[in-house]
Amino acid sequence: MKFFDIKYQPATTSHHESVDQVEKDNQYVEMYLRCFLTSFEDEQWMDYLYLAEFCYNNSVNA
Repeated sequence: MKFFDIKYQPATTSHHESVDQVEKDNQYVEMYLRCFLTSFEDEQWMDYLYLAEFCYNNSVNA
C-alpha cells in the first residue's frame, strides 16, 4: 500500500460513522455493478469492478 500512498485505517464495528460510510460505499458499488451487468448481459461482475471503482472515484461526493 505504500506504493500507492494509501493510508490504511481499519474501522471497528463500534464506530458507527465508519460502518455507515462503508455500507453507503458498498451500495454505490453494487448499484454500478448492477447497471453494468444489466447493460452488458454478463455475469462476470469481477470484470466490471474496475469500472465501478472508476465511476465511484470520479463522482462528486459531498
